[in-house]
Amino acid sequence: MTPEAPGPRDHLITHTLERRLAALESELLAEQPLDPAEGPERLARHTMAQIRSELAGLDTADDQAARINRLLETIGGEEAQDAQLELPARVLTGIRGRSPLGDPLPLPPLPATPLSESDLLINAEGQPNIGSELRAELASADSVDLICAFVIWSGVRQLRQALAELVSRGGQMH
Repeated sequence: MTPEAPGPRDHLITHTLERRLAALESELLAEQPLDPAEGPERLARHTMAQIRSELAGLDTADDQAARINRLLETIGGEEAQDAQLELPARVLTGIRGRSPLGDPLPLPPLPATPLSESDLLINAEGQPNIGSELRAELASADSVDLICAFVIWSGVRQLRQALAELVSRGGQMH
C-alpha cells in the first residue's frame, strides 16, 4: 500500500511523509496530535529504527558505540552522560560468585535467547527448545511468574528440578 492510498494508518508524520501527503487534499487527511503519554514509547521506536539503520552501515562495534555516545552527548543531562558506552564496546554476561574456599564459581549456562531480549518460543525445528530455554533462565532467576495455558506432564517433569532449585536458593514462584 502506498502512503497515498486510502485506508487507516498509524504513522508518525516524518518530513518524507509530510512531503508525500502534501500532494493530497487536506480534507482527505485524518490526523491527531501525538498523545504525550504515548510519546516516549512511539518516539523511541521511531528513533530506534533510524538508529538501527545508521549503525548497520558502520564496520565495527566500537564505531557503533562511539556513534551512540555522540548521540547521547546531544541529548544532554547527567543520566544521558551516565548511559554512554565504554569503549571498547563489550557486554557483561555474568558475575561469578565465590566458593567457600574463595575460588570463582562457574556461571550457569546462558539461554540461546539473550536475557536482554524476548522471543516467542514454539519448539520448531532449528529453534531453541522451550524446556532448555526455561531451565537456563530459571538457573539464575530470583523470582518467577508462571502462567501456562497448556501443560503436559512431560513439560512439568523437565522444569521440576529447576523450579526446586529456584525455591531452595530463596527464590519466589507465583
